[in-house]
Amino acid sequence: MGRKGVSLQEKRERILRIYHESKDVLNLKKLEKLGSKAGVGAPTDVNQALMDDALWNPDIKLDPPQ
Repeated sequence: MGRKGVSLQEKRERILRIYHESKDVLNLKKLEKLGSKAGVGAPTDVNQALMDDALWNPDIKLDPPQ
């Protein structure tokens, strides 16, 4: 029996988790590496969808936790 694919919603949640857990600025290469480890095959497409839906904005810098 073949593997079941990951839903788009699950991919979005995984990419958002990567952003929230990361303390570094992520370039595309790093995002692809971390996304691959998280089971997201095309993190750039998911990343674009997150920006289109205004769930992620790379221009806004998050304050580090205190």
